[in-house]
Amino acid sequence: MSTRATYRRHYIQHWNRQRTVEQLTNGDIMIKGILALLIVFLLVTFPATWLLMLFLGNVGLTVGYWGTLPIGILVSVLLGGATSPTFVVRN
Repeated sequence: MSTRATYRRHYIQHWNRQRTVEQLTNGDIMIKGILALLIVFLLVTFPATWLLMLFLGNVGLTVGYWGTLPIGILVSVLLGGATSPTFVVRN
């Protein structure tokens, strides 16, 4: 293979990569970001929601995951706020 053919092949591969990056619009990136944040949000709130489902099931209320999710979100936020470090700024 000649040097010129190798150069052309690398140039075409680089151009194709650049073209696919340029084809992504801000809307595509925003939708992918929102979907990623939604998945992370559900994973983060899962432990509190699951424990609440176990507790409510033992009490006699049979509530599914989606019914327990709102209070699971609140419990996750309260636990996160209660366990976060506090800083006292003194002048």
